[in-house]
Amino acid sequence: MAQKISLEQKQSERLILSNEMRQSLKMLSFNATELNDYLKRVTVSNPFIQVKCQSGMTANIDFNQISDGDEENLYDHLISQVQIMSISNGEKKGLIQLIYCLDENGYLKTNVKKLAQKFNVSLSQINKWIKIIQKLDPAGVGAKNLAECLILQLSGEDSVEQSARLILKNNFQLLVSHRWMDLRRIYDLSGEDWKQIMNCLKQLTASPGESYKSLITTQYIIPDLRLSINEKGKFKLELTKANESELIFAEEDFQSLKQKADLKTREYLNAKRREFITLDNGLMQREKTLLAVANELILDQRDFLLRRVELRPLLLKDIAQKLQISISTVSRTINDKYLQTDFGVYPLKYFLSKKVSSFDSSTYYSVDEVKQRIKIIVQQENKQHPLSDSKIKEILTQSNIKISRRTIAKYRYEMRIPNSADRKIV
Repeated sequence: MAQKISLEQKQSERLILSNEMRQSLKMLSFNATELNDYLKRVTVSNPFIQVKCQSGMTANIDFNQISDGDEENLYDHLISQVQIMSISNGEKKGLIQLIYCLDENGYLKTNVKKLAQKFNVSLSQINKWIKIIQKLDPAGVGAKNLAECLILQLSGEDSVEQSARLILKNNFQLLVSHRWMDLRRIYDLSGEDWKQIMNCLKQLTASPGESYKSLITTQYIIPDLRLSINEKGKFKLELTKANESELIFAEEDFQSLKQKADLKTREYLNAKRREFITLDNGLMQREKTLLAVANELILDQRDFLLRRVELRPLLLKDIAQKLQISISTVSRTINDKYLQTDFGVYPLKYFLSKKVSSFDSSTYYSVDEVKQRIKIIVQQENKQHPLSDSKIKEILTQSNIKISRRTIAKYRYEMRIPNSADRKIV
């Protein structure tokens, strides 16, 4: 078979990025720390550029252990329980601040008086908040020491747990010293009684936060944006000092060298000036885009920020359509960026929430809202006859939420809620 060579003309559209556009996109993807490091590297190759960073850029920033991704750490798990409580926003804020004082094992080891001074509240108020936290899941959180942690895990519903509580409360040192015969004598316990108490104690954990440790990564971050809300509910959004870097061009040195330079040197000098202009424009564009995207996130999630209710359904494309920019630009803008509020530090991507459809196709629910409903349903169920995922699906169906049993199981797993068999209390 003879082979033929032919020419074919095709027309296609391609977006070709200039070096300036590439640099602008690179700067947009940087967080505050990465941006400052990048600008400092530029000054090494361009002697005419100076970077004026704001001093004290970490001042007044509340460093927290931040949830990264969809996985829930100990702090997220506790805060999610606080957010659905029927208490004032002021109390919720105080409880959330106190939760961040727990260590990764769930212990509250800071002196109560120091906590009262830190939060400017009374001792009785701090103690009230501590008692609330100690009733949260997992059992044992909020304890000051190991003995209290173990006691909090015992409900005292039967004689074995009541005896175990007494031993932990009054004779903890004898227990840890393995002076078991002394304990049996003090409480007049038979061998079988002591065996049951020991089995009960072995089921307790010294670290309530242990199952969440693998999810916790302590990230000492510098928020890129700060949001303040006044008493009238008005928002004020601004860049943090870490994002207020200023580029300065050494104009006098540039002009002095240019007057004496030959053609090749002039080309070099002009290239360095163009680099400064491109960099400065990119920096301004980054600030403008970051504020615009964050502003849209805040406007869409206004109710959450004011009252800590469930997040509204919100996707990347929703923000992109409102601002008339690409989805990839929105993604670059929010990636690894954080917002500091009066009640905690949040990654910008936290404010995005997937949509769950309804049966009438006119209403959408956020994943966050559906998860909260599942959590409430489980909390209110009869623990002797816990609800299956199919039953939970029926309840949600009655509320016009269209969801599969498999999705309910997935959300339940993400919230670390056991299945119905494991939730059953005999």
